Order: sequence, then C-alpha cells, then structure tokens
Amino acid sequence: MPTSTTSYQPVETFERQSAAGVFQLLDYKPGDGFPPSRITDLEVVKVSYSDRTVLLRWTAPGDDYDQGQATQYDVRMSRDTRSLRSGFDRATPVNGSMLTSGSLSNPVPAGFHEYIQVLVPLSDDKTVVFAVTAQDASGNTGGASNFVSVTFDYQDSYGEGSDGGSGPSAAMIGAIVGGVLGAALIIGVSIVIAVKISSGKTRIREIRITPRDNFGADVDLPPYSGPQGKMDATAHA
Repeated sequence: MPTSTTSYQPVETFERQSAAGVFQLLDYKPGDGFPPSRITDLEVVKVSYSDRTVLLRWTAPGDDYDQGQATQYDVRMSRDTRSLRSGFDRATPVNGSMLTSGSLSNPVPAGFHEYIQVLVPLSDDKTVVFAVTAQDASGNTGGASNFVSVTFDYQDSYGEGSDGGSGPSAAMIGAIVGGVLGAALIIGVSIVIAVKISSGKTRIREIRITPRDNFGADVDLPPYSGPQGKMDATAHA
C-alpha cells in the first residue's frame, strides 16, 4: 500500500492578496438610537404667589445622552405626583403661551442650566407638580425627570394672601419675644407669654408683664412702641 510523505521546507516571507468584488447598499438610512439623557436635577428656583408664576431650572442634556444639544422639551404638570408618574403623557402640558420667560423649543447645549418661568393657570389648586423630558431631532425622548412640587397656600401672615386675623409670622413672634426678654434682663421683670397655635396659624394671645426692680418693688414701664396692626396681643403691667 503506497504511503505519502510530507516534507516541509523553509521559505522566504511573502504576501498574497486577493481582490474581492464590491457591493452597494441602497436606501440605507442610519438610525439615531441614542435619546437625550434623563434630567435628574429639576428644581424650583422662585415662586411668585401674587403672579402665580414658578421659575424652574435644570441642567440641559444632549442630543445623544449628554453629548450635543437636544431639540425640545416637554414639561408636564399635575395635581399630584402619583398621576404624573403613572401617566406623564396624559398630564397637562406646559405650552409656549404659559411661559413668561425661557423657551421649550430652543434648548441650550448640554451641561448648561436651562430656565423657564411658568404661569400656573390652576386657580383652584394649591399644589402643582412638575416634570420634564427632553427630545432629539429623531424623536427619541429621554426619561421623565425627577418631580418638583409647588404650593400656593400662603404661609406668611404679613405677605400676600394673608387674612386680617392670621396674626404675626414666626419671625415677628421671635422678634417680639426676644425684645420682651431683653427688657426683662435689664429691669428684672417676671413675664408670662401665652402663644396659641391653631389651624396652622400662630398667634400671640397674651403678653403679661409684672415689672419689679432689683429690690422687689413694682416699677412703671414705658408705653409699648413695637409692631402695631396685625397682632392679637395684649400687655398687662
């Protein structure tokens, strides 16, 4: 039975090339599969209770994640966080006519701060929740941002929207009490201060002062010259 014998011989270095054919791909349109990044730092900068406006700020994403420049924003608002989370697209859109400053269709480059001021039309609701998404030119949309809420329930009794019987603010109460206690240290008086807190409103109901000198004798205090007006307070010597 014949056998084959294989032998190997060293050769010099060489190259070999083979020309393949060419092909052409027609009607190919590369897609943009990269949406803008999700906005994670939406925040409320300022609220005007009288004008019912809210100034919002966030960091602009890019066209592709955090690169480039997005095409537009979609800002939505709702009465509560739950409905906004479960149905962002069904929430009330913020359109251009509701903006007193800023733009939704002309985003700044990625990494810069974006500002818009929104005129809130919901006169019968005290709390409004906002969220925003960014879109690119191909229609890709980033995820919904974090939520921020604004309340239009006036807290400052000396500010806009306060009623006549709401009483002084916490800061004013502190100033009054501090002044009275300071006088006590100088002339040695015994003081009783009654503060009533009800229905979210703080009032000074009574400041009762019993003046005495260092020897225990009663002394006369000068007339009260502090804040007047919206304070339900009485002083008894």
